[in-house]
Amino acid sequence: MLVCLFRRNFFFDHLKSIQVLIHNQNSGEKIDNQILYSVAGHNSLILLNKSVTSLRPMSLFFGNSKKKRYDSLLNICLEAKLEPLDPSLSGLVSQLKDMELFSRGGSRKVENLFGSKSFYSDQYLFDYSYVVSSGKSSHKFSQTVMFYDCRNLALPDFFLKPENFFDILKEWFGFTDIDFISHPDFSKQYRLTGDFESVIRYYFNHEVLELLSDYKSFWIQASNFYLIIYKDKELIPAGQVPAFIRFCQMIYELFRLRSELSRKELGIDPGI
Repeated sequence: MLVCLFRRNFFFDHLKSIQVLIHNQNSGEKIDNQILYSVAGHNSLILLNKSVTSLRPMSLFFGNSKKKRYDSLLNICLEAKLEPLDPSLSGLVSQLKDMELFSRGGSRKVENLFGSKSFYSDQYLFDYSYVVSSGKSSHKFSQTVMFYDCRNLALPDFFLKPENFFDILKEWFGFTDIDFISHPDFSKQYRLTGDFESVIRYYFNHEVLELLSDYKSFWIQASNFYLIIYKDKELIPAGQVPAFIRFCQMIYELFRLRSELSRKELGIDPGI
């Protein structure tokens, strides 16, 4: 209790110090030997001695962090031939509203949007967030998403997610998923569901199952031309984005080839 009281008093004392510093800055006074730091992982604010000539509001720290991520992603995406796009003009949230991820919570927002467009295939990489509110509290969840809108795809509706304890409980009550005897590791790691099991099995061939068996944390949902890949509630660090893009491209190519084969087997023009 004393610790909590100390931390609370510490917070308010330094909050007053912040207000004084900002007031001094707004008044045009020079500020020396003080700089404000926010320590990640701690509910506290610390004033450290350091010679500075001005003080910027703490909000700029978070703004700079967002800008740094955008700049890092920009360089990575340009190498992957994904151009920067305006999220406010994309309409992606509305376009993907039937996908499970985009039906959650509220305050849905697309940021750091990059993409490439062609007649047959549109590809997008972006950060997506939503807010879940319960009572007096609310929580924001963010994840990095790869989205393919491709006429060369002809995918059945399916939903793939890492299997957890509650999914195993569901199976005890008769809510089974699609398992593959040939790939027990995949079946243990993932829960795969969809209405047309035989068609889904056709698309999840040996190559797809082998690739996914090496990874345990990806969520994938598909519907005809649409394919989205992400790690739930995980904003992928910029340094890992190139590997994420490569993985998504491999999954996309495997499903694209399978789609083309299915069209040929059915006598459908692959260009349709």
